[in-house]
Amino acid sequence: MKTFLILLLLPLAAIAGPFAELGIGYAADGCLYNGWQRTNGITTINCSDSPIGMVSLGYRFGDTGFIIQADHWSSITELDHGISAVSIRYRWE
Repeated sequence: MKTFLILLLLPLAAIAGPFAELGIGYAADGCLYNGWQRTNGITTINCSDSPIGMVSLGYRFGDTGFIIQADHWSSITELDHGISAVSIRYRWE
C-alpha cells in the first residue's frame, strides 16, 4: 500500500502530440438548436434530444500546457448541425 501511495505522488510526465477523444453526455439545462417551426403564426424553436455525442481532436504542446483542439457536439438520436468549435487552451496541472 505504501508503494502504491508513493507512485501516486510522483509527478507524471506530460505526453505531447496529437490526441482524439470520444464521449457521450446528457444536456441537463441547454439546447442544441435544431431549427424552427411556424404553425398558425406561432414560431417554435426546436431542440435536439439527449444523449449528446462528443468528438475532439487536438494537439498538446509538450510540458507547456498549451493545447489546440477541435470539438463537435451533436445529438445522437436526431439529425442536427450540432456545435463545432476550435479552441486554444491552457491546462494547469
